[in-house]
Formats: sequence, C-alpha cells, structure tokens
Amino acid sequence: MTLHALSVKPVPNYLSKVARNHARILNHRHLIGKKIAVGRLIGAVESKCYPEEVTKKISLILGDLQAGRIRTPAALDGIYSLNRHSKVRLSSSLFRRYLGMLIGAGHIEIHPTDVCDHDCVGCYYRDRGNAVMPFENIKKILKTYRPRSVVLVGGGEPTLYKYKGRGLSDIVLEIKRNDPSIQIGLVTKGTHIPKGDWQRHIDWVRVSMDAATAETFFRSKKKDVFGNVLDNYFKYLSGPIPHVGIGYLLWSGNIHEAHEICRLIHGRMGRLPSSSAGKANIQFRPMRPGVDVPEKVRKNHVSADMICSPEQVNGAMEEFERSIAENTGLSDFILYHTNWDKVAEGNGLRAGKPFDKCYYCLAFRIFRPSGEVYPCFVRVSDPEYLIGDLNDGSDEGLIRTGLLPFLYFNEAGLFCTEDKCRMSWLNNIAENGIRSASECSGETADSFFF
Repeated sequence: MTLHALSVKPVPNYLSKVARNHARILNHRHLIGKKIAVGRLIGAVESKCYPEEVTKKISLILGDLQAGRIRTPAALDGIYSLNRHSKVRLSSSLFRRYLGMLIGAGHIEIHPTDVCDHDCVGCYYRDRGNAVMPFENIKKILKTYRPRSVVLVGGGEPTLYKYKGRGLSDIVLEIKRNDPSIQIGLVTKGTHIPKGDWQRHIDWVRVSMDAATAETFFRSKKKDVFGNVLDNYFKYLSGPIPHVGIGYLLWSGNIHEAHEICRLIHGRMGRLPSSSAGKANIQFRPMRPGVDVPEKVRKNHVSADMICSPEQVNGAMEEFERSIAENTGLSDFILYHTNWDKVAEGNGLRAGKPFDKCYYCLAFRIFRPSGEVYPCFVRVSDPEYLIGDLNDGSDEGLIRTGLLPFLYFNEAGLFCTEDKCRMSWLNNIAENGIRSASECSGETADSFFF
C-alpha cells in the first residue's frame, strides 16, 4: 500500500511561528561563521591555510581527545605544534584567544532534572536515574555559553525540579536576570504547574499529551492523569504565555486519535476568550523508526512495534481531510493551528536531505543534569558524542567543549547520514544558506529556536 497523498494542500499557519523551523538555524549564521573561521585558523577545518594532511592529523587528535586517549593539554599542544605548517602563524596567546571564541552556543537545551512522574513508551532516558542539576551549574551555563534561546526540557520533567529550595521559577528568573533578551521555551508533561512569577517570561510552552482519550494516554504514559493534564493545558492557555502548544508524538498506539485531539481541544476552546483561544496550537511530531541505525543508538529511535503502518497513516489522513472538508470552525483550527500534514509522515518517513558538514553541532548544546554536555539532541546518550562535563570548570574543560564539535562537523558522514540524521534538513539549509550568505526574514527571523 502506498502512503496517503494529500488532496488538501497545507497552508502557512500560525504554528509556523512557534513550531520547529529548520530555517531558523540561519539566525545563528554569524556564530557558526565565526567558529568556522576560527577552525580554519587553527587547522580544525579544511582551508587554504593548512595542507590537507595536517587537518586530517588534527581530526585524529580530536578523536583521541574525545575517546579519552589523551587529555586536553596534550591535544592543544599537538594542534598548536601543527600551526608551523600554516600560512597564518599564530602566537600561543592568540591561539588560546581563538580557542575561547569557540565556547559559546546560540541555542541550548537544559535538562534540569531526570526525575519524572511518567513512564512513556519510547523514552530513552528511563535508565538515566534521578539526577538533579545543581542550580550553580545553570548559572554557569548562562554565563559561559551566552545563548540566545533556551528550552527547558527533559530528561525528566522540568517542572519537578527541586534543588536546595530552588524550583523551575528560579531557573526562569535566573535566565532573565542573566540576559533579558534570551527566549525561553518549556516542554512539559503537564501534570504539575509550579508556583511563582515565571510564566510571563516564557515565550512558548508545549504540553506533551500524545493522546485524545484517557485510555490511550495511559497506554502511552503509564499514568492515569489525562484529565489533569488537559485541565492544566487550558490553565496555561488562560495565562500570560503567548504560545501554548500540545505535543503529539505519533506512534502506532495513538495515530488513530490524531484528528480527535484537534476536535477535543477546539471543542473546549469555546469557553475561552478569543485572546486565549488564539494562542493554542498542536504539533504532530513523527517519531524516527529504528531501521538500519547503529545498535548503540537504537534506543534513541522507535522500536518495530511502534512504527505506524501505511494503513494507519492513510486512515488518519482521511479523517483529517474529512474534518477539513466540513468547512467548520474545526477545519480552520486544523488548517491554521496545527501541522496536520505531518501525520502523513507516520514515523519519520520523510526522506532526509544531503549535507556535507554538521552545522547544527556548532550552534547547539544540550546540558544534562549529571553535567554531561552534548552537541546533538538525538545522540545525547551516545558516548561518542560526549564533549564535556559542567563539573569540570577548568579553562581546558571549556575549551574541550568548544573544540570537539569540529570532529562531527568535519566527519559528519562517519557519525550520521542524511537518512539517519533528524537534523539533515537543518544542516542542508545551513549549508546552502551560509554559502550564499542568506539570512532569515519575516516570522522566522523573530525566533532563535530551531
């Protein structure tokens, strides 16, 4: 059976302002460009400054550093010693200064805690324990990496964060105290809304609901709190957060209710003032199937029994098109407040895009409660992608987190390919945009999330 072909053409909608938009990587073009320029000067990126074999030697040094075969001081000595082959000779002080320019990140995810009150299917954090990030580390992240956007997510459930009397509200206020211009997003399972004056500082919140009935919710989450989560979603809609979304991660056990979540939310929105109802959105997110991926990262993907069948995808899309054809208020809600056409991808069935370099890893960092630092949210549990530890506050430790992403930038094909990388479209856009000096415009230029 072939997959459903859309007969209703998707339209640009409100959700395009707040959902994942890979073009927003271009809002970080200057940061990425600066890092590439430094990489060329120190030999970590191919350029006319260094012979090709020297850049390959530096890549081997980075590989040894990441694997723990050498320590950071030895790696830096090795890289600097190869500068003698460069057309641009650097003093040791200038070399160190350039290394410091590699540390920042444009967009970051902070996992405040691994404590969670759900047991979701497909979760690849369930074996990570109950670590909690020290509040001092959050301060350190903001001061050191100077992000333009922050997503508070898990791991565990960020609203359950507790550390020496501090809670989620304290994290949000600390972010704004550090830099009022930082944009903040929150991904939550919706069972708990912390107290405090924090919601007015949030740009968007997404409640991971993944169901339209209590039965399917329990099957997905192993938690009988569907009514509570639904009520809390509408409390968020009535509050000050400008964009209030529902996350719906598609799998074989819930795709049959994808259209019903639209009907459920739209039906209850009639009780709200238009200013609140207009903030609602639903984001359908296809999960990535675990086909032909390395065993060590298979748990980051969907198991075979979770993959939607073509019949399930077609059935779900036919329900959407029936609702849209009715030309009611519900049809407008589906067209303008959801990305309903994503359901046609089932489980990540959209083909990837080719890319030569991983630009994503130069702009992004993810910080785990344990202190682990990664440059990729998909490979966050992969030891080969561990680039640093927040608990190591030394200059060498920070430089390590700035240098190691060049290992993945240069050797993207050894770690990811277009059919396995969930950021392949982003990397393709970045590659073409940076080469042509393109920048975002319109609504995509207003957000630093991607």
